[in-house]
Amino acid sequence: MELWSKNSLVAILISLTSLLSACEKRDLSNVVVATMGASLMYSGNGWVEIACTKLGVQCINKAVSSTKVYDYADQLWRGTYATEEELKTIDILLIQFANCDDVCGDEETFFTTAQEYTNNFDTTAVHNQFRRYSTAQCMDYLLKEWQQICIRNNKEMHVLFVTHWHDSRITYNNAVRRLADRWNAEVVELDKKIGFTKEELDQDGNQPSIRYAVDTEQIDGITYGWHPLRGERGLFIQNKMGNILYKKLKKYIFEHSIE
Repeated sequence: MELWSKNSLVAILISLTSLLSACEKRDLSNVVVATMGASLMYSGNGWVEIACTKLGVQCINKAVSSTKVYDYADQLWRGTYATEEELKTIDILLIQFANCDDVCGDEETFFTTAQEYTNNFDTTAVHNQFRRYSTAQCMDYLLKEWQQICIRNNKEMHVLFVTHWHDSRITYNNAVRRLADRWNAEVVELDKKIGFTKEELDQDGNQPSIRYAVDTEQIDGITYGWHPLRGERGLFIQNKMGNILYKKLKKYIFEHSIE
C-alpha cells in the first residue's frame, strides 16, 4: 500500500509538471485585455503593459487621467469606448477607479437593467447625463451594459477589479472586493501584495508608500504616497505592480481556459 501511494504521488507530480509545462508554452497572442481607469492605470505608468507583454497577450489600455466611472458609463452608452471590432476581441476587462471611493453601493438604489438608467436620457445632449447618478449606480450601469456587450459578441464576461496600488484607500479597496463578490468576479490585490503596508511605518516615521510616490495625499490626516513614481525613477514599483498583475492574469486565463 505504501509503495502504491509513493508511485501514485510520483505519477501525480509528473502529470502536474507536464500540465504546467504545457501552460507555459501556450500561445496567448489572441487574448485581449482592455482597461477602464484613471491616472493610476493609464499607459504612462506602464505596469499594465509590463504584465501583458510578459504574458504575451494584447493590451488595449483605455485608461485616462482624471476620468471617473461616469465617464466610462457615458462612453459605453454613446458607443465611443471602443470600436465594434475591438469589442468583439476583448476577453478580459480590468477596472480600477481608486479615485472614486465607494464603487459598490447599495443594490436597492440600482435599476434592474442597464437600459433603465438611460430611458430618459436626451440623445442630443452634449453633457454627461450619468452625473445625476452616484458612483455606485454608474458602476452598476457600466457592468450591466458590459455584460450585454459580451452577450452580443458571444463572449463570456471576464472582469477583474484592481485595488489601489497600496492599502491606504480603505473605502475603495473594500468596495471593489464587495463588488467582485456581487458579480462573482476576482480582484487584483495590489494592496495586499505590493510589499509594504500602512500599518508599518518607515524608520523615519513616514508611510512607506511615500518612498515610491511622485506626490502625496492626506487621508484622515495621514500623509500617504499618491501617484507611483514613473519612468526610470519608478522602475521598481511599476515592475512590482506589473508582476502582480502578470501572475493574476496568467492564473485567471489558465483557470478560465481563455484563448
